[in-house]
Amino acid sequence: MAESSSKQKKLDENTSIMNIDRISSLPDSVLCHILSFLTAKTCVATSLLSRRWRHVWENIQVLEFREDFHDCYEDDDDFEQFKQFSVLVNGVLTLRRSRDIRKFVLSCRHTHEDMFYANSVATWVRVAIGPRLEELELSLFSSDGEAFVMPYNLFTCTNLVSLSLCGGIHVKLHSSTKINLPSLKILQLDIDSVDCIDTLLSGCSTLESLDICFAPKCLSTIRMPHSLKSLKIGVENNDIGTHFEIVSPGLEYLSINQITAFGPITVCNFPEVTQVFLDVFSLEESVNALLNLLLAISATNTLELRRSTTKWLLHSPVLNFPEFDNLYSLKLILPFFNSGFLLNLLWNCPVVQLLDIDIDYEPSPLQIWVEPTSAPQCIVSVLDVFYIRGFQGYGDEVEFVAYLLRKGLVLTRIHVICSDVFTDERTKYRILKRLSFVPRASTKCKLIFE
Repeated sequence: MAESSSKQKKLDENTSIMNIDRISSLPDSVLCHILSFLTAKTCVATSLLSRRWRHVWENIQVLEFREDFHDCYEDDDDFEQFKQFSVLVNGVLTLRRSRDIRKFVLSCRHTHEDMFYANSVATWVRVAIGPRLEELELSLFSSDGEAFVMPYNLFTCTNLVSLSLCGGIHVKLHSSTKINLPSLKILQLDIDSVDCIDTLLSGCSTLESLDICFAPKCLSTIRMPHSLKSLKIGVENNDIGTHFEIVSPGLEYLSINQITAFGPITVCNFPEVTQVFLDVFSLEESVNALLNLLLAISATNTLELRRSTTKWLLHSPVLNFPEFDNLYSLKLILPFFNSGFLLNLLWNCPVVQLLDIDIDYEPSPLQIWVEPTSAPQCIVSVLDVFYIRGFQGYGDEVEFVAYLLRKGLVLTRIHVICSDVFTDERTKYRILKRLSFVPRASTKCKLIFE
């Protein structure tokens, strides 16, 4: 009996310990930090947990509002939904005890056709902008094509560290506008319109990450901050010849996506760069500008050249590639397969371990396989994995794969993925049989053909 009573007592003690609410006993500052990872709606809902939680959310300085809306803007239900959303936002902003906002996230609809929409969004943004603001993420989706104009005082927030603007937003600046964002580290712009980008960037002296997509409206020079470590830039319709200056020697990540034309560009060497993605094209026949850019990023560890870039290179009769001494991962999206182009490039990539080829076929001259007198160093000594997608069974493709099988001493895998238009099963079988009987330099190499 005594033993049974002792066990019951221990069980009661364990149950009591398990029922202790340790989270509620934490100080308000810690609870507010926990709530900072939740949306504002969820934060308010925590007031129902217990008396301890009733007013905790009123002290949060991180506010996230995301409207769950539909694509249609004309239904009465959508308007009612926005009204409910505005009640939530207005209520939270009104009942908060702390006047300071460190982080503000707003994603919702916006239209000038209805002043309730326009005034609501304008008021919320004005309330968020203040001396304590460190992060602002604003995504507005316009139904009438009219962009929301950002207040000028946003660009004088000295504590702002991260700024992300997306959708129907207009950043309206002039060349004489004074920008003062000394703490800004991260800037993302994917918006309808931005005037005088160079003026904006000139006031971001410590910017480290820039992700921007825009269409230049006038001839100008855009100078990237020297402090940049990551740059992702997309340019649409650069026919006007906007000049880019990328003199950021500490750059580690570079992605350039220019849809129509490769305009003038000034670059320095990027000895710290590790990842590069290029999707650029020019109407000019000369590839010198592109080769200069490749020379500047030649220290990279990974490189992806997309279709427009490789198309431009393939139309050049002579290519003098720089040495990519640190490149271990190479991905190429080709308009058509050309083994001569690939071997020429691989001669300058001595340590490539992963070669990934994606072929997006277009009509091209028939390529003829020419056996090289010697193999590139990477193929013989370090190439580990080779992918080829969009394979159509042309002789040049087949012979290149066979060449890798014969010469790749450390190859572990060759993965051939046939194009959707390559449906001749008999031809596929003959190619697979041909490749299966090729003597392999590496006993560990697996051939996957699908």
